[in-house]
Amino acid sequence: MDENLGKTLGYWGVPAGPYVVLPILGPSSVRDTTGKIGDWFADPVGWEETTWETVGQVVADGIDTRDSESGIIERLYYQSLDPYVATRSAYRQHEAFKAANRE
Repeated sequence: MDENLGKTLGYWGVPAGPYVVLPILGPSSVRDTTGKIGDWFADPVGWEETTWETVGQVVADGIDTRDSESGIIERLYYQSLDPYVATRSAYRQHEAFKAANRE
């Protein structure tokens, strides 16, 4: 299971906060963005990687995810009245589903 600081904060009752869209990284919440930053500082392996290696990996992962989910993304963007609201709703539902199905 993919655990991170954002999920830990959520488990302990920290609210998700406003929905944000991060360039390259995509949709998130303030809590999960804080968790990503905390995970980066807490990961000693990340300290040894250069900034360009990390940026390259994140960009490549983002491109790969965007390509593999292109059908869903196109339907969400081009067949909804408000793509921002539809994306926000889908993100929040997905996060709620993941939180409810923890093992």
